[in-house]
Amino acid sequence: MIDLHFDLLTKLYISYVENDFEYIESFIKNYNKNNVTGVIANMCFESIEEMKEEYSKHYFNENVSVVEMFQVVKCLLDEYLDKDIDVMPSIEGCDYIDWEDLDILKDLGLKATLPVWNNQNKYGSGNRSNSGLTVEGVKFIWHAFELGLGVDLSHANKKTFDDIIEVAKIAKSCELNPVVYASHSNVYELCKRDRNLTDKQLLKIKELDGVVGLFSHRNFILKDAIKNNVDDNTVKMQYLNHIKHLENLFGSIENIALSTDDMTFCADKDDYYELCPIFNYKTIKQDTVNLLRTEYNDQEIYQLLEGNALNLFNRIDKNIKEATRWQKKKK
Repeated sequence: MIDLHFDLLTKLYISYVENDFEYIESFIKNYNKNNVTGVIANMCFESIEEMKEEYSKHYFNENVSVVEMFQVVKCLLDEYLDKDIDVMPSIEGCDYIDWEDLDILKDLGLKATLPVWNNQNKYGSGNRSNSGLTVEGVKFIWHAFELGLGVDLSHANKKTFDDIIEVAKIAKSCELNPVVYASHSNVYELCKRDRNLTDKQLLKIKELDGVVGLFSHRNFILKDAIKNNVDDNTVKMQYLNHIKHLENLFGSIENIALSTDDMTFCADKDDYYELCPIFNYKTIKQDTVNLLRTEYNDQEIYQLLEGNALNLFNRIDKNIKEATRWQKKKK
């Protein structure tokens, strides 16, 4: 399986500042040829208060730049993760970087960005606020496309979502190859939650040949599933319904992938996070295969679990290489 969204870089940096790698050393064993073979490894930035509440109080230090933090986690990735694992580093919530920093971060290995988290920042708005892209936000998204980076639409509110799509369309008309995707969003028609996407939004991603990572979080599969103590089988079958809905909407499974947004590493802050995933990360590939077998054949299961995500990874890698060659020619 390839996980389209896991906050691996966040946890790596928490481990670094706390000098405690026990969780990472245990968790990293789940990345192997029989289980999780790839990941969009995400690094999160929210408001300072929210970061202190959700993560270590030492996670974000205003005197340490995001570039410096990213350098640390890139070194840790090389140390802990097998070279056979497909890793796509991403940054979520970009208020602490300037759009010009994208050049440095790209050279360090950044491949994608999710410009907003839940609240408004200097570039745009998440799904707890109402504004769209700012002037700086348009520059940020445009420059990301110039560099070949993927742009993740999860967390963007409707206005910011539409603004990013418009920038992508203009970039495409200018012979760039913008790649957009939603790493961890489900179907709003089946679960009316923020971060889930309407059919209209989902089709906009499909029109740009983007990918949607349907994620296995109970409360975004079935509203209030945790509060109502809905049994595992019911939630898993509803997850399958999200996949089938998207297949019917798109006319194929080619633009569908899977993700976890597994935040059980925050369970020491709040037991809620322990209850969120419908799959155990240690056995997630076999568990998802067992579920998908009720509707799909082996080739289709491969596409959903790995093939479509690999196509996304390859498109972004190709874009970054072409953009780098183009920039060298300009110089």
